[in-house]
Amino acid sequence: MIMGLSLWYVKYIITTFKNRAKLWLAFLSFVPFLMQPRLVASTAYSTNVTSATSLTISAATSGMPGKDYGVYLFDSSGVKRPSSEYSYIVNSSTHSVDITFNPAFTGTVKLKGLFPSDTNHSYDFQLSTNPYVDGGITVCDGCVDDGSGYARRTYNGIHYVSVSKASATIDLSCNGAWTYAYILDNQLYFGIGNGACISNIVNAKLATGLWTYPTGSIPLGKIRVYYSNFDTPVDDRPF
Repeated sequence: MIMGLSLWYVKYIITTFKNRAKLWLAFLSFVPFLMQPRLVASTAYSTNVTSATSLTISAATSGMPGKDYGVYLFDSSGVKRPSSEYSYIVNSSTHSVDITFNPAFTGTVKLKGLFPSDTNHSYDFQLSTNPYVDGGITVCDGCVDDGSGYARRTYNGIHYVSVSKASATIDLSCNGAWTYAYILDNQLYFGIGNGACISNIVNAKLATGLWTYPTGSIPLGKIRVYYSNFDTPVDDRPF
């Protein structure tokens, strides 16, 4: 009886040790997961102004934790304003921003970030076709606003950022029609000769009567309709 009790007790100790060892190993296997860097969601702030010629927004007000963010203007109709209508300086120490408007601005001022460095996604500002939409084209397919899927590229000392893809549909009966994707005045455009050949434009502006890239623009890519199909897109990105 004593011998049986002793054997049971030894078996209990061994079983308990094994269970605790399994738990410890499970915890150790979980530690690397805890140590992995997490995706940091982007920070956004917006405020409305009326007939403003200047504006200062402190970091305490915007909640921006760093200096690497952008400033965007949207008028009362929700139209994004070109960067030629305003300028801004972000204080690298306090993270506050001083904005100057010319002409005076009425609408919404938006801050968006953080975008600390250039990205190297293959889709960054790339013109491509959409295999799921007949005649569909996209720019920056894959760009998402999740803190890491954005695109940032630098050209001539200026940072260009996109947190969403742009798209449009080209009428494939417009044989020989070229469509140009480019950045001008900090805005993304689809340019085409005949405006009737393009529709369903999302997250981009349209320019018609174009047969090449406009002067001063940053070319991204172009594509031609050839007998009811697309030619291979031409990648003209300078970065």
